[in-house]
Amino acid sequence: MTLLKRLILPSGELFFEARERRGRYYLTWSRAGAAVVSERGRLLDFTPHPTAQPVSITILRRIIAAYAASLRGHESLHATGLQRGGQVIALIGCSGEGKSTLAASLLQSNRSVRLLSDDVLYLFCRRRRGWVLPSDGAPVLKLARASLQRLAYGQSGEYEQRYDANFEKEVVIFPNGPPGRRSLPLAAIVHLQRGHALQLTRLRGTSAALTLMANTYNALIRPPKVVQRQFNLCAAISKCVPIWRLRYESGFEALPDVGRQVEQLWQC
Repeated sequence: MTLLKRLILPSGELFFEARERRGRYYLTWSRAGAAVVSERGRLLDFTPHPTAQPVSITILRRIIAAYAASLRGHESLHATGLQRGGQVIALIGCSGEGKSTLAASLLQSNRSVRLLSDDVLYLFCRRRRGWVLPSDGAPVLKLARASLQRLAYGQSGEYEQRYDANFEKEVVIFPNGPPGRRSLPLAAIVHLQRGHALQLTRLRGTSAALTLMANTYNALIRPPKVVQRQFNLCAAISKCVPIWRLRYESGFEALPDVGRQVEQLWQC
């Protein structure tokens, strides 16, 4: 069996492992569950961890579905999707760059903004435009406890809140229900990156395509046909959707200014 990826927590505990054997992919989340996916994108087995909470299992099912869909030709971004006025802005970036926290701040400051996804956002081109399709189920935000407390989520009783031991974060479940399985046009894709000053830069050409490629959900199970398809899609999207890199300082105090930068992109 070939080891594809292994992620270890700072505590030394195994968080995630992906292995391949004879055209089957074995995906294991130590605290949540395990799945087996065929090379054609068929889910062969899913076994939740005995102690996994329902919210962890729901999130894990979405993630596994994204891996399987990629093998069938349907790519997705690891992104937080926000809808406003019928258009979507997708926030991408490495874990810890603040996608969920920024989204939570925007949702609080502007009631016309709606959460579509905090994990899986399916991506495709049609009629020379970029489109997204949210994953199934009610949208949730995974927030660190410090972010939850600072933004005062849940104090009014408006949101349902649960702790997810697998991701070591608080999960905020929004009361507006599932967003519906309809495609929506992309207004922009914003790559978040910590920096020393607020700076918004347009990415173009190969830089834009490779930035998207690095943030496709399936960055692990990549036989050659998947790599080629992902790159072709990312190149096409980068030609018809503005791709931005937004650098900003850490800290909750910076969130209002960062949010205003993002909101302006809906108007472009």
